[in-house]
Amino acid sequence: MSWKGRCKTYLRVFDTWAINIANSVTYVCSGGRKVLHDGRYRRGTWVDWNCWYRCRPRSYAEPASDREICRLVAGATKVRVAGGGHSFNAAPLCDDLLLSLRRYNRVVRVRDHPERPGWKIADVQAGITLHDLNRHLAKHDVALPVAGSTDRQSVGGLISTDLHGTGRDYGFLSECLLSLRVVDEHGTAVTFHPGDPVFHAAIGGAGTCGVIIGAEIVAHPTYNLSKSVRVVDRDWAESHLEGLMEENDHLSFYYFGGLAQKANQEHMPGVALVRMNKWNRTVERPSSGRWIWKFFDELFEMVFSGHLLEVARAMHRTDWLARIAMRLYAMLVNCRSVILPARDGFARKLFFRHDETEYGIHRDEFLACIDEVYTMLRDRGYPTIIEVRFTPDHSQAMLSPGVRRPTAYIELAPSMSRDSEAVFREFEQIALRHGGQPHLGKKVYVDRDQMDGIYGTETMDAFRAARRSQDASARFLNDFTERILGG
Repeated sequence: MSWKGRCKTYLRVFDTWAINIANSVTYVCSGGRKVLHDGRYRRGTWVDWNCWYRCRPRSYAEPASDREICRLVAGATKVRVAGGGHSFNAAPLCDDLLLSLRRYNRVVRVRDHPERPGWKIADVQAGITLHDLNRHLAKHDVALPVAGSTDRQSVGGLISTDLHGTGRDYGFLSECLLSLRVVDEHGTAVTFHPGDPVFHAAIGGAGTCGVIIGAEIVAHPTYNLSKSVRVVDRDWAESHLEGLMEENDHLSFYYFGGLAQKANQEHMPGVALVRMNKWNRTVERPSSGRWIWKFFDELFEMVFSGHLLEVARAMHRTDWLARIAMRLYAMLVNCRSVILPARDGFARKLFFRHDETEYGIHRDEFLACIDEVYTMLRDRGYPTIIEVRFTPDHSQAMLSPGVRRPTAYIELAPSMSRDSEAVFREFEQIALRHGGQPHLGKKVYVDRDQMDGIYGTETMDAFRAARRSQDASARFLNDFTERILGG
């Protein structure tokens, strides 16, 4: 490696450590209430939460009314919307007008559901974060049935990437949507309902069908979740997968991939373990010490993934670290559970600086796919966390990693201290061989022709027709979205 290459690598490691340390200190000093996880615009430049993607738009605006949003869109040549800044790709970038809806963030009203007692319908502005929406719904004794692993994103951004969680009965924010209000290229706001092609194209459409400014969202009667974590043998978990999914309302796994084969199978059986996360609805009251439990759980993950793993990788001791961490975690958390309110049950606050790619695989293909991924990471000697989640076939999107089939999601989340592109590209090819569908909010390398093969020409033609009806001049496209979805 040249000296320039070494300097670039060292700078990347330094930046990652600095961000992780700053985030950890902020988290600890605030008692777990604050983190540094937002994209931001300063001195003419917008950057994402990872400080990796950035752009200098000709103009940046934070409108507070639908009239102002429509006026700005009508007067621009190109428009993109930056939500919470949590995308792991170039989708938000724009060199003309970059919008943030952070000031367009109200819950306009909450009304009773006309057919389901105890359920509510919330009319929300798209700039509200999932965190603030959950808190507002809780005041009306209702909650969303499922959520993602972080609640810092805006509702508009979550709809644009078809937010999924993990669940047996519920899996997507989109299954709760009754309508969407979208601004087209002429600055005209129109409300769309299920059955209209634009409604389904805008969900998961990465912001290419116009600016989503509002939604009607169905909320369920509030509930509590009993969350438990167990460290179990990987072979046992995979052989009992169907039963585990049937027994639990929500289920996910953390694998640790990229370890040496001998260490994994013979000398260090501890690293063949996986962390199994379970959430089940309960009538029990929230645990009194739930904040302490969450605080130390998240801090442990940061110390392990954001700090110790970096040291172990440099010393070529990741196998030993994984073994110790899994055993320690097993001693601390196995057979213990905590009761959390629905609004706090899924979301984490503290994350190490990392990259992400994710594909949705048909559940029937999951075990074969995860074996190939495991082998690839092992052969490359590339240690990383692999998160696995599951959803039913309930998405209302036209394009989505979990649309039209029961899905298992495989997500790689390595530290930003290492270049992940080669690994991500090989993972993508593995996923595509197993019929994978990409998450457009994360790293993805497919192009328009490959998308035709993934979803079928008929579906992609229907998506493009709906998109063009909103944006014949390609105002809402940038280089990234045009490569994937076509102009």
